[in-house]
Amino acid sequence: MEKKDVASEINEMVELMQTLGERDVLPSSKMEIVMNDISKEEYYTFDLGNPWYTGQFVSTIKNIAVKINDHNVDPEKVYFTLRGQRIQAETANTFFELWWGMGELAQLQIKKDSIDQYIQKTDNKLEITMGMRSAMSYGLPGNIIKYQFKNTMEVI
Repeated sequence: MEKKDVASEINEMVELMQTLGERDVLPSSKMEIVMNDISKEEYYTFDLGNPWYTGQFVSTIKNIAVKINDHNVDPEKVYFTLRGQRIQAETANTFFELWWGMGELAQLQIKKDSIDQYIQKTDNKLEITMGMRSAMSYGLPGNIIKYQFKNTMEVI
């Protein structure tokens, strides 16, 4: 029997967990339109569960890429909100003090006017790719575990 390296085993485990975890990471097929109380801008908002098997600091999120109906969403238009703390998703890796608990739901928000032209009332293909730094070294490049999740979303 051929021995696999640790990185290969971890990637296989991540693929399995992605399949099992999609219902926990993207627990709803609903996207709401929400207005920000301060900026008065509208956002498409949906729940995002922690994909890791333990709680993690938000700083372990190294990147979040979002696609809607095969169109890449500008990373500057994506926000991550946890317990009322709203941050631009691409700066999540700088929030060392914010803990994201296992099973806890955050919200991803996308500026409405940035993707309106791609959105339908139903059957929106959502794809999220999230790179998270692992707490231990598994021999992965940059020590980043790459998760990919998909769901079909309806705007409510």
